[in-house]
Amino acid sequence: MSRDRGQTTLDYAIGAGVFLVTVAFVVAFIPSMIQPFDQSAQEELVASDRVATQLSKGTLGDPADPYVLSPRCVANFFRETPRTTLSCRFDQTTDLTVAGTTLADRVSVSERVHLNVHMVDSGGNLLCWDDDTQRVVSEGDPECDDTNDDPVFEVGQQVPSGSTSVVVSRRFVSLEDRGVSLQVRAW
Repeated sequence: MSRDRGQTTLDYAIGAGVFLVTVAFVVAFIPSMIQPFDQSAQEELVASDRVATQLSKGTLGDPADPYVLSPRCVANFFRETPRTTLSCRFDQTTDLTVAGTTLADRVSVSERVHLNVHMVDSGGNLLCWDDDTQRVVSEGDPECDDTNDDPVFEVGQQVPSGSTSVVVSRRFVSLEDRGVSLQVRAW
């Protein structure tokens, strides 16, 4: 008695299909499982998120009323030399014009993390504080000028061109009863 075993084309196609799906899965997902151990921006991600939360929930306003910022504390935060007469919740003794002091000192993060903090309105325009009228205006507004030491709401290093791992944390906050975006970039 001879036992002849027959293999149909359908059996072969199913086997080859399962093999190809398995190979495609391995090629697609194994590199992404290894990547967190290869290159990571974890420190920057944590720092950016922590600083954005810290600034929006209490440092630039009242912790009892999170995401509602005090215009005077915001203006003071973005000044190169903060005015210590205001009762704000950040280290106002840190003078950003003095060698050795940085934004990282002011928000208590590691010097290895490079930061840039800025605030923009709903149109994407950088904001500014007008000392004469004591209100927030857009940077392009004629009331925002350098002659009166009006601080533009941006502090920190500029993001280097060609930088590939920049982490951005955004918080939408209320400033003078209007919605603005607080953005913290870390690299």
